[in-house]
Amino acid sequence: MADSGKPMTKEGDRRTFLKIGAGVVAGAAVAGVAGVAYYNNVIGNNNSNSSSTVGSLQNALSSTQEQLSSTQAQLNSTASQLTAAQGQVSSLNNQLSSTQAQLSSTQAQLSSASSQLTGVNSQLSATQQALTSANGQITSLNTAVSSAQAQSTALQTSLDQTQAFVSLSSTEQVELAAICECIIPSDSTGPGAKETGAIYFIDRQLRSVYGTSGSVYRSAPYIAANSTAPFTVDGINYPGATVTYTAGGTNYTVKYPPTANVRVGAGTRYQYSFDMKQFWTIGLAGIQAYSNAQYGGNFETLSAANQTQVLTDLWNNKPTYNGSGGTLTGGSPGGYQEVIEGVNSPAAGVAGGTQFGSVLPSDFAYELFFMVWNGFWTDPVQGGNKNMLGWEYIGFHGVNMGNFYNEGYTSKQLMVATTPIKLQPVSLGQYQKGSP
Repeated sequence: MADSGKPMTKEGDRRTFLKIGAGVVAGAAVAGVAGVAYYNNVIGNNNSNSSSTVGSLQNALSSTQEQLSSTQAQLNSTASQLTAAQGQVSSLNNQLSSTQAQLSSTQAQLSSASSQLTGVNSQLSATQQALTSANGQITSLNTAVSSAQAQSTALQTSLDQTQAFVSLSSTEQVELAAICECIIPSDSTGPGAKETGAIYFIDRQLRSVYGTSGSVYRSAPYIAANSTAPFTVDGINYPGATVTYTAGGTNYTVKYPPTANVRVGAGTRYQYSFDMKQFWTIGLAGIQAYSNAQYGGNFETLSAANQTQVLTDLWNNKPTYNGSGGTLTGGSPGGYQEVIEGVNSPAAGVAGGTQFGSVLPSDFAYELFFMVWNGFWTDPVQGGNKNMLGWEYIGFHGVNMGNFYNEGYTSKQLMVATTPIKLQPVSLGQYQKGSP
């Protein structure tokens, strides 16, 4: 069979191959037949040899025909395999086309992703620049905060210097500060007497008309509390603190003074010859004397429980006093004040060695509580209620009539409101200066 030297790639080539093969086979058959004739001519009519030769040739022809059939079968099988291979090639070509399409899509996606990555990198650079700028701003703000804190500290120092003590001695300052904190302590619910500067309010008041008792009646008689001894007023003798008399057929009983422990709530009940400044001096010294005698130390050094107990004892008149109604050790009010200041022992500076001299302990207890609470929530112009913390705590708005900070309320709305309206407080000083 002739070999063209080229692979069969088309259906026409396969048919040509089959035709050539068939021709070759036919040629072989013709040659076989011609050979038989040739041998017949050569051998003539020699029947003995011709029969054998013919049989051999017939056998050869049969073998050749079998080989031809086998070759034809192989050729058919090869053609089937070729057809299957061509189908596989076609399938592979389709897969290759699909893969190429997928590759093209993937390349397109890769290009898009690269573009997106470029955009993200740009955004990242911008973000990093913004972060650097923000860090710079934070640093600047921290510097500003530090500066503001320094200014606040300076202002606070200036304020504290403005709130210097003008009346209380150094020992009285320490003691009274502890007393104020005991009466109104600061806790998780809000500020106390310390934060509101109640002690400064008391100190200023002692330097003012209050301290000099400028509006308080202080003339005789000076009747000691719960006194039963006879006394004389304007030449009239009284058998004791309780006086009974008859007028218009009616019997009257008058007590001088009332037997209740507290008497300092009004000026007409103040039964002492010395002024309020001296009254406080005696009272503070008396508390120190009682604290040392009863609990073994100055008031400011005691435990919170013992401090509370000292003030409770004070209210119940447990500390000693002489009940003389105003007798002063030292000869005069001024002399007494000089003796009493800074004294911590029970026997010094008080009449007859008593802890409170002639001052009824409950009288001082009442005035002490009254003044501490006033310092907690009075108008800041008086020296207490620092930054209006006391008003903030109790919900009092001072002189804010509803619109100082542009809240939009009228006085009538505040008066008829079914529930209280809490406003930001305004002090008298703010009100005089006008809206913020």
